[in-house]
Amino acid sequence: MDKKNNEKGTAIHTCYVCEKPIEGDCVYIRTRRRTELYIHFGCMPGRNLNDGRTMQDGGKQS
Repeated sequence: MDKKNNEKGTAIHTCYVCEKPIEGDCVYIRTRRRTELYIHFGCMPGRNLNDGRTMQDGGKQS
């Protein structure tokens, strides 16, 4: 969860799950302990099916 600055001065975050740099949109999570997590949309738990189905609904198409 490094936060580095690039040449433009904007922060570059690292994905909490895959530990790769995040470019563009990501999910920001702030925990009860005030820990800040940044995760790629594709790395989100339960969101690993490509056609819009989730693991929480048993993979049923909605």
